[in-house]
Order: sequence, then C-alpha cells, then structure tokens
Amino acid sequence: MKFVTNGNGTDNRMHMEQVNPLHFVTQVKFSSDAGVMRYQCEARMKAYKISAAIGLKGKLSEYRFFFLKIIQVSNLIFEKNKVQDYPLNKEVDELSYYFSAFMNTVQSIKDSVATATGEEFTWKKLSSTYGSFVRYCRNAITHDGSDLISGMRGGVHYITGPLRRMDNHKKIVEFDPPKEPVDQLCVNFSLEFLSSLDLFLSEHGEKIPSPGKEDFIESNDLAKTMEFIPCMSRELISQNYEQIINSFDGHKIELSKEIKDRIGELRELVKAHDKTA
Repeated sequence: MKFVTNGNGTDNRMHMEQVNPLHFVTQVKFSSDAGVMRYQCEARMKAYKISAAIGLKGKLSEYRFFFLKIIQVSNLIFEKNKVQDYPLNKEVDELSYYFSAFMNTVQSIKDSVATATGEEFTWKKLSSTYGSFVRYCRNAITHDGSDLISGMRGGVHYITGPLRRMDNHKKIVEFDPPKEPVDQLCVNFSLEFLSSLDLFLSEHGEKIPSPGKEDFIESNDLAKTMEFIPCMSRELISQNYEQIINSFDGHKIELSKEIKDRIGELRELVKAHDKTA
C-alpha cells in the first residue's frame, strides 16, 4: 500500500497494489498530474467492490483452512488424552490460536460481503443462533486478548462461562457461551453461517460488479509499469499487447457465482465433520 502525491506535493488518497486473479484490475489509482483523478467516482467504486469480492473468495479459503485446523487439532487432543499421552500444552495452545484466527476470519467475511454488495450483512443475518456469541468472541479476542477456550472434559474442549468484557459504555457485561464442544460448535455455526451467506448472495449477489474488457485492459497497462514485475515479463506484455487485449473479447468472470460455488464446496466440507449427523 502506498501514497501518491499531487502536483503541489500534498498527499492524495492511498491506492492499493496487490496481486490477485485479475492481476491489477482492482487497483484504485489516482493521477499525479496537477492533482486530477484518473478515474471517476463510479469507476473507482466498481474497482473497490471487485477487489472486495476477490478478497471474499480468498477469505472463504482462509475460513476453510482454520476450520480444518480446529477439527484436526481437536481430534488429536482427544486421541492423545484417550491414551494418556501427556502433556497436551502444545495442542491446546494451537487450538486457541486457530479458534482466534477463525473468529477474525468470520469478521472479515462479514465485512467484505457487505462491501462487495453495498448491502449490510448484520450479525443477526449472519447467524440467528450464534451471531451475538461470535461477535462477542471476536471482540473479546481482538480487543481484550482473551483466551476463550478454558475447559476440557474427556479430551474435549469447551468455552466455559460466564464470559465477561467491557462494553462501549465502560460497563462489565456477562455472556453465557453455548454448551457445545469447540469443534462441534464451529461445525454448527458454520452450517448456519454459510447458509445465511449463500442466501444473502442470492438476494444481493447481482450488485457485485463483474470486470469487463476495459478492466482487463487497465490491468494489462498497469502491469507494464510495475517495477516488481521482471523486465522480461514487461517486455513480453508490450510486444504482445494487441494479442493480449484481443484475448479478452468474450471473457467474462462472474464473481458472485464463483463465491457461491466456493460457499457450496465449503458447506459440504463442514457437513462431513458434523458428529451429530
């Protein structure tokens, strides 16, 4: 992330440079010539929403990663406890780390889908059963540094209560966590959360813009000027510019569909680890 300056030396707003499946199409760039913006507001907003949608796809993969880690380390703790293979400190610490990252990934998905669609995705919409609890967990982990997984019975870990944290009015509030093993809690929450997310995208997914040829052209033009791209690669882009541009004809990316497909795959994965099924 870097700042560009306008003609009089003052900072314009920042623009992001990141590598993603659309290369640099999602960059928000401003002209430095006499402080004139290169893109109009609508074009910048489109790029911003496309970037959020691409980020959402990545966050769903991140969600998958931490979900599986929670399942795997929970199973490992259970098996080691069964044969009294102690100590379990390393595995218990890892479970806490993965759960913390899992909660923050939920927050990222919640925010990125709202940004990509322009519609509010509340905690209640996210999960009517677990939304308030997950919000509490995320805030306690992020703002208070809380380690919420505090109880084990028969090699199975739980979040014990009551949980306490300070609210926005400087008052201590209490919250009772669900009485479910941590791994099954993540399964139960995920099934509800992913269903809600899929429904939300069914209702608002058409508001996620799809990149067009002009975006790919812009991506290609920007790639020719990026210093971190090897000189040979930039030369190849310049030499084959027309062929590259023509290859974009008829090329369409439906980000909303790709996101929904990824959600469907993730739901099937979660179902496979549901011990109550």
